[in-house]
Amino acid sequence: MVEMVEDLFSAVAISIVGFEPETYKKIMGLDINKTIAFVEELIKRNKTKVWLKYLTTPLNLHETNLFLKWAIKAAPERIVIADADTRRYINDTKDMFWSKIIERTSHDVKSELILARADLINKRTTIAFDQLAKELFEIDENFVKSNDLGSVVDITSGAAFFVDKGLNGL
Repeated sequence: MVEMVEDLFSAVAISIVGFEPETYKKIMGLDINKTIAFVEELIKRNKTKVWLKYLTTPLNLHETNLFLKWAIKAAPERIVIADADTRRYINDTKDMFWSKIIERTSHDVKSELILARADLINKRTTIAFDQLAKELFEIDENFVKSNDLGSVVDITSGAAFFVDKGLNGL
């Protein structure tokens, strides 16, 4: 499929929903290892621009940092983290079950961004968060500035980047 995609498209956006094998299989009905191999080969061949998008839901939000770690190493041109309005689907419990999961995941996502700063700069990869993902993971201007991530983390355009570049609907 790599050659066919390269022949048909100058740029593609690949949306991934879930990153652990069982989650991805349940949500997408596909093998994550085949998807990873496809994406990595497409990026390696460098004939088609590749953007990766991770859509967080209550089922997969805890895997966001795993996706992010892989995506940064894969080095696409752009990584977008978008949220499917997770908070609207969950009801927190007295023990703050969901808040704790979100808080731990937010910490892991932020840590991954900080650790990968040099790699992102060297590979010229940028990461964007849509409005809901920014709120969910508490990625704000203060976090970006205080960790010197302004050149690699875009908190202004988010998922709108696809529309702006004529990739509407991908």
